[in-house]
Order: sequence, then C-alpha cells, then structure tokens
Amino acid sequence: MHNIVKNELIKIFKSKRIYIFMGILVLLALVPCIGNLIFNSGNNEDIIGQLLPIETLQMYLEILLPILITVLVSDMYTEEYSSGTLKLQMIHPITRGKFLLSKVIALGISILSLLIFAMLTTYLFGMLFFGWGDYFMLQGTTYSTGEGILLTFSSYLISSLPLLSFGMLILLISMKFHSGSATVGTGIGIFLILTYVNKLIKSVKPYLITNYFDLYSLLTKPFDFNEAVTYVGVLAIYGIGSYIISCFIFSKKDILY
Repeated sequence: MHNIVKNELIKIFKSKRIYIFMGILVLLALVPCIGNLIFNSGNNEDIIGQLLPIETLQMYLEILLPILITVLVSDMYTEEYSSGTLKLQMIHPITRGKFLLSKVIALGISILSLLIFAMLTTYLFGMLFFGWGDYFMLQGTTYSTGEGILLTFSSYLISSLPLLSFGMLILLISMKFHSGSATVGTGIGIFLILTYVNKLIKSVKPYLITNYFDLYSLLTKPFDFNEAVTYVGVLAIYGIGSYIISCFIFSKKDILY
C-alpha cells in the first residue's frame, strides 16, 4: 500500500492545481498585511510577525481550506472515476478498502502540506511587514518565543483533523456523482450552508462539523475535558462515519468507466 500512497502523492503534487492552491494561500496571507497597512496607516504596534500565523489560522479554516479540500477530493476520486483512471488503478492486486485508504492517507498528507505552507508563508509576511516582535502574547498569556512557535505549529498540525473529517464527508458525497464539477458544486454548497447555519442557529451548532474547525482553540485556553471529548467525538463521527460508509458504497460500486 506504501507504493499506492506514493503514487497518489505524486499525482497530487504533479498537478498544477495544488500549486494554484498554494498561490491562493499566499494571496490570502497578504490580505491582513496589506489591509492593516492601508486602513491603519502603517500603525503596526499591535501586530507582530510571530503572532500573525495563529491569528490568521481561523481565516484559513473558515474561508479557503474547506473549499480547496473539496476540489482536491473531487480530483482524487470523481475525476478519476469519470476519466477511467480509477478503473485502471483497480487492476493492481489490492482490496478496494486499502485502495480507498491510500487516497485518504494521501489527502491527509496534502492537507498537512497546505497547512504548513500557509503557516510558513504567514510567518514570512509577518516578519516582512511587521517585524518579529519581542513577545508572544495570546489571550492574556505571555509565552517565550520557543513556546509561541511550538503552540503555533501544534495549532496548525491539529487543524488537519477537522479538515480531514470534512474531507471524508466530501468523499462520501463524491460517491454519488460521476462528474467532478457536480461534486465540487455540491460540496461547496454544503460547506456554505453549514457555515451559514452555524452562525445563525445556535441550537444546531453542536451537531455541525463547521463548529469544530477551531479545534486548535483547545490548545490556547484552559483545558476542559468535556469540551475536548465533544470536539474529538463529533469529528470522529463525521470523519470515521463518512469513511466507513464510503468504503461500503465503494465496495459495492461498479467501476464502469
């Protein structure tokens, strides 16, 4: 299965689309920098480079990365199904379950790569526009530079979990379509609806995956066991549940193309 995961990653990183994604992340990282310079007239006393990555993480999670993941999953499954590439890959002596798992592993690695790229890019722009700064203070707590970097890296790392769970939901949706554009359109539509409902209807927030995209917030405030269990439990239900159902559907699916 190692070779199959490797092949999946080669396909992803040979694709122009992944580099378009990175370019969009670069542009999004520039938004708070340029916006602050324009609207604050260059008054950057409250913004420092080492804080910028963790302060912009929520923006990545709420706006861009779920959409990029939707497109990525569509490329990995629906587009390959409709083009006939998926059928050719199934010739190899591997079970459908392991084949689908290899795509999930490759998706997880791709998500981590995009997150780390976004973090490093934001660090770079933060230093260029605002300087590194003398301290790392978050929610009233001051950390050393090393602790701040570790907290930032951990926050980006743990954020891969809700994004991967969302990716599993999109994978499940993709099982029902033969067109990549249909998968992307439906996936983005569901994401926007969930985001909209999450902000407007408080009673359903605990049941929506978009409410748990800020998993990293558990690292930046006093530990609450019940809250942590809720976060992990809901993400596991969405992620593992969607994956299991996808495996069942895929095992019964006729690969006709």
